Amino acid sequence: MLSRISVGVAVGLATLAAAAAGQLFGGDGTGRAHGMQPIISGCLYGALGAVAALAVLRLRDVLDARTRSLTLRLASEQVASRALCVSVIESLAFALEARDPYHLGHLAQTERLAVATAEAMELERDEVDGLRVATLLHEVGRLGVPDIIIAKTGALTDLESERIRMYPVLGARILSAIPFPWPVVPIVLHHREHVDGSGYPHGLRGEEIPLGARILAVADIYSTLVNDRSYRMGHSHEEAMRLLRSMAGTKLDPTVLSAFEGVVDRVRVGQPNSSPMRQDSAPYAIARAHMEMHMLYELACEVGESIEVHPTIDRVATRIHGAVNPSSTVVFLLDEAGEYLRAAASYGVNSPHFRDSLARHGTYLTGRVASRSTPVRASYMPDDVLLTHSDDPFIPLRSALIVPLQTGSSTIGTINLYHTEPDAFTEDDVRMLTFVASLAGRALKNARRFEETVKDAYTDPVTGLANGRYLRQFMAQELNRARKNSRSLSLLGLDLDRFKQVNDTFGHAEGDNVLRDIGAVLKTHVRNYDLVSRHAGDEFTVVLPECDREQAEFVATKVRIAVDRYTEGRRAQDERFPLLGVSVGVSTFPADGDAIEPLCSTADAAMYRDKRARRRAA
Repeated sequence: MLSRISVGVAVGLATLAAAAAGQLFGGDGTGRAHGMQPIISGCLYGALGAVAALAVLRLRDVLDARTRSLTLRLASEQVASRALCVSVIESLAFALEARDPYHLGHLAQTERLAVATAEAMELERDEVDGLRVATLLHEVGRLGVPDIIIAKTGALTDLESERIRMYPVLGARILSAIPFPWPVVPIVLHHREHVDGSGYPHGLRGEEIPLGARILAVADIYSTLVNDRSYRMGHSHEEAMRLLRSMAGTKLDPTVLSAFEGVVDRVRVGQPNSSPMRQDSAPYAIARAHMEMHMLYELACEVGESIEVHPTIDRVATRIHGAVNPSSTVVFLLDEAGEYLRAAASYGVNSPHFRDSLARHGTYLTGRVASRSTPVRASYMPDDVLLTHSDDPFIPLRSALIVPLQTGSSTIGTINLYHTEPDAFTEDDVRMLTFVASLAGRALKNARRFEETVKDAYTDPVTGLANGRYLRQFMAQELNRARKNSRSLSLLGLDLDRFKQVNDTFGHAEGDNVLRDIGAVLKTHVRNYDLVSRHAGDEFTVVLPECDREQAEFVATKVRIAVDRYTEGRRAQDERFPLLGVSVGVSTFPADGDAIEPLCSTADAAMYRDKRARRRAA
């Protein structure tokens, strides 16, 4: 700046000197010098010239400084604009990703891995930025894939697979209308291509595939491998890397894979705290809503398929435990007397303690929820449930969420969630669990109705024992087990003696009472896993699994004595009661047959021999 001022001053002084010299040494042609006035005028003109020169130089400096400032500001605004663009894209991409809860966090992880790999390969800054944006948007085409396909846990059909394979094309079509400052669309379109030409959508090979797409492919496959999916658990890092190496030269570019291997450990260790997986983030809230929808859909499908009570309860408890993620999930059902609620299923921590535990109806938390049909969100209450003894240590619980399990207007139980943290459950959890409970209640009502129908189909209406239909089913099952384990099985065929006299003397109603009594007598003299059935008139059959002939004969003797004692008791009350007795025949697998028919025929024949012998003895 000072040099420019000096030059301006010098120019001005030179001008002034020239003007003065002209006036001093110039003449009018006569050789006489002019006066001083022209000299003064020249000096003034020279001074004005110097000032003008200084002003021009000063203006040039101001303009240069202004230009530099504007240039820096423009560059800064360009950087800020691009950063804003990436931030907006990132936020929207994470929100779109959250529609599939199993993918939540996949984009953030893939972005970090892809950018680190690109930087290791020394790509230009613009190329890295373009790859970052393409990575965030590479799954936008999944918007055209139905949720039911994305959330499917089983194998995809050919048509479903083809629908998924089209998502890169759809994604490129969506993004082609946006004037990105980077080549985003080619990366999105071709990130599913394979270097051997076996990929899609266009079957490109080698360097025909954009470098950004080849980098994205490695990062994308790695992130997919190490994270859980609806259809499988995630692989370990070591297993994922082994699988990636097996794809080098076929699916993946070996050069890109080599650069990826150099950065993956550093990226894995440096996970940022701003991951969209945080529970206070918007993507997490979106994912939670979609997870709830998927859970309800899958639960509705599963309970619709189940027609038995306990499998239905297990499925409900499993789905809730996976969706809400409590420390413990317990389902209680009201007993027939309506006095207690008994745990029918339990998952998570303290499961052995909760299994078969009891809660009194109408008291504390669980009992009051059942009696009042109103959900409760509260601190854990140790006295609420009478726990089952277990050698496992009890892990302290600090919060509870309990909702009624209803069928129409009736409460048949409760769903209890517990957590080791205080205030772990939200109003959203209450809302979702209440809806699930109503869905489960209807399914349980149908399952109970089915079980009652089955029970009626397999139960003798007079005695409540198994009927002939169930007898044959049970025998087939036990014979298969006996053959497999090389064990014996015995059959007792029983027929009451002089039972017709009971009906003739006291009527058929009393005869039915006697049949019920005899059925109870038989059940008290066999093991709890033996089967007692009535299948015709006064005939009964007892199936004795893992019982040989000698043991079966001993049981037959006990039964005869027990029926005789029953008769003595009835005759003590009324001497008109007939001399009721029982004839018993025994058959044993495999000595007397290896199928139902020969065993039943042998036991029946032995029973009639015993009946004839008893008549002769009488």
